[in-house]
Amino acid sequence: MTMVRKWIFTLIVLHLTAAISFADDVQPDTSSTSDVPSSTTQTSTSKQSGQMSLKERKGQQELEAIRQRPEDYRVLVLGVQIFLGRFGYGVGPYTGTMDEATQKALQRYQHHVGLPSTGELDYPTLAHLTDDNKILDQPLPYLPQYAFQADQWEKAIQVQGTWARDTGPTSDAIQTSRLYCFRKQKQCIESTAVLLVEQASMLNILTHVYAIKEWDDEQLVSEPYDGEPCTISILRIHRRNNTVTRFSAYKNGEGLCAKVKTEDVQYRLINGQDVFLSLQKRKAQETQAILRVEEEKQ
Repeated sequence: MTMVRKWIFTLIVLHLTAAISFADDVQPDTSSTSDVPSSTTQTSTSKQSGQMSLKERKGQQELEAIRQRPEDYRVLVLGVQIFLGRFGYGVGPYTGTMDEATQKALQRYQHHVGLPSTGELDYPTLAHLTDDNKILDQPLPYLPQYAFQADQWEKAIQVQGTWARDTGPTSDAIQTSRLYCFRKQKQCIESTAVLLVEQASMLNILTHVYAIKEWDDEQLVSEPYDGEPCTISILRIHRRNNTVTRFSAYKNGEGLCAKVKTEDVQYRLINGQDVFLSLQKRKAQETQAILRVEEEKQ
């Protein structure tokens, strides 16, 4: 019976995800190269301006179309009720009917996240519910620790760790990399496992091959590498302090590069355990912000 309930819940989550993904094909305004704000920031900006974005208008239209299909709308409301219950808004039993209790729970949720407290199911509310649920569901695997093996520096080097910006946030990506460098072949081969969590969790494997420009007693330096879209990177391995760095120049352009911010970034291969603890702390803070906990009455 537990497996059946889990299967039904999975279907509802997929239905909710589909209900907000119909607007993703709308092209955003790319006139600015500033960082993409969070969903909360976008919602607040739209609310303050009093206007809906093109994506929100498209989403609202599709939501209205779903309302005209009773069975689809019932499943959608059922998913909303489950999310509200999960977040601590006391909805139940889950009926798939937009009753008074569900409307009041929606109203409390909207107030909590800074949306207009209408008690009505609109696109911004649906998108916020789904994004919050993704945060709670986001897997957080333990990342391998840093390892630097250069006992035979004159022949080969092997390094393992997680890439992170040299300054700023520790890391936004759940990933781990392993580098093998061979002096005779004049190559460094990097294999990276990345956990993608945009829609459904998926492990992706990336492989990059750097040609070696310089390899002396102190350091290894690669040739500029352009095997990634919109990016040119240079790899450096430092023998004295057992560190690996990567300089990456990102450039805005056409097609796939239209949303890329032109900037130069210095990365360092660090201990995956440190990244894991940082991401774990951030997820705990985000989870605390999502869940509604009643204060104890004195």
